[in-house]
Amino acid sequence: MNNDVIIIIIIIIIDCLGLQDVGYLIPTDIQAAGIPLSLKGCDILGAAKTGSGKTLAFLVPVRHLVSLL
Repeated sequence: MNNDVIIIIIIIIIDCLGLQDVGYLIPTDIQAAGIPLSLKGCDILGAAKTGSGKTLAFLVPVRHLVSLL
Protein backbone atom coordinates (compact mmCIF):
# COMPACT_ATOMS: atom_id res chain seq x y z
CA MET A 1 0.00 0.00 0.00
CA ASN A 2 1.51 3.35 -0.97
CA ASN A 3 1.71 6.44 1.25
CA ASP A 4 -1.12 8.26 -0.54
CA VAL A 5 -3.55 5.42 0.21
CA ILE A 6 -2.41 5.29 3.83
CA ILE A 7 -2.95 9.04 4.24
CA ILE A 8 -6.44 8.76 2.71
CA ILE A 9 -7.37 5.93 5.08
CA ILE A 10 -6.16 7.90 8.10
CA ILE A 11 -8.08 11.00 6.96
CA ILE A 12 -11.24 8.88 6.66
CA ILE A 13 -10.74 7.56 10.20
CA ILE A 14 -10.12 11.08 11.51
CA ASP A 15 -13.32 12.21 9.77
CA CYS A 16 -15.36 9.30 11.14
CA LEU A 17 -14.17 9.99 14.68
CA GLY A 18 -15.09 13.67 14.40
CA LEU A 19 -11.54 14.87 14.96
CA GLN A 20 -11.72 17.33 12.07
CA ASP A 21 -14.05 19.41 14.25
CA VAL A 22 -11.15 20.17 16.59
CA GLY A 23 -8.62 20.91 13.86
CA TYR A 24 -7.07 17.54 13.02
CA LEU A 25 -7.28 17.35 9.25
CA ILE A 26 -4.09 15.74 7.95
CA PRO A 27 -1.95 13.23 9.87
CA THR A 28 1.60 14.11 10.86
CA ASP A 29 4.52 11.92 9.78
CA ILE A 30 4.49 9.90 13.02
CA GLN A 31 0.73 9.38 12.72
CA ALA A 32 0.97 8.33 9.06
CA ALA A 33 3.66 5.82 9.97
CA GLY A 34 2.12 4.48 13.17
CA ILE A 35 -1.65 4.39 12.72
CA PRO A 36 -1.76 1.80 9.91
CA LEU A 37 0.52 -0.51 11.88
CA SER A 38 -1.58 -0.08 15.02
CA LEU A 39 -4.75 -0.92 13.12
CA LYS A 40 -3.06 -4.13 11.94
CA GLY A 41 -2.33 -5.05 15.57
CA CYS A 42 1.40 -4.46 15.43
CA ASP A 43 3.44 -3.25 18.38
CA ILE A 44 5.01 0.14 17.70
CA LEU A 45 7.94 2.06 19.10
CA GLY A 46 8.16 5.60 17.78
CA ALA A 47 10.27 8.61 18.60
CA ALA A 48 9.47 12.17 17.59
CA LYS A 49 9.74 15.64 19.05
CA THR A 50 7.17 17.17 21.38
CA GLY A 51 4.06 18.31 19.54
CA SER A 52 4.51 15.91 16.64
CA GLY A 53 1.30 13.97 17.26
CA LYS A 54 2.54 10.84 19.02
CA THR A 55 -0.36 10.74 21.48
CA LEU A 56 -2.94 11.03 18.74
CA ALA A 57 -1.08 8.36 16.76
CA PHE A 58 -1.77 6.09 19.73
CA LEU A 59 -5.32 7.24 20.46
CA VAL A 60 -6.83 7.26 16.96
CA PRO A 61 -6.47 3.48 16.49
CA VAL A 62 -7.59 2.82 20.07
CA ARG A 63 -10.68 5.00 19.60
CA HIS A 64 -11.41 3.38 16.25
CA LEU A 65 -11.18 -0.14 17.68
CA VAL A 66 -13.36 0.79 20.68
CA SER A 67 -15.99 2.17 18.31
CA LEU A 68 -16.19 -1.27 16.68
CA LEU A 69 -17.25 -2.95 19.95
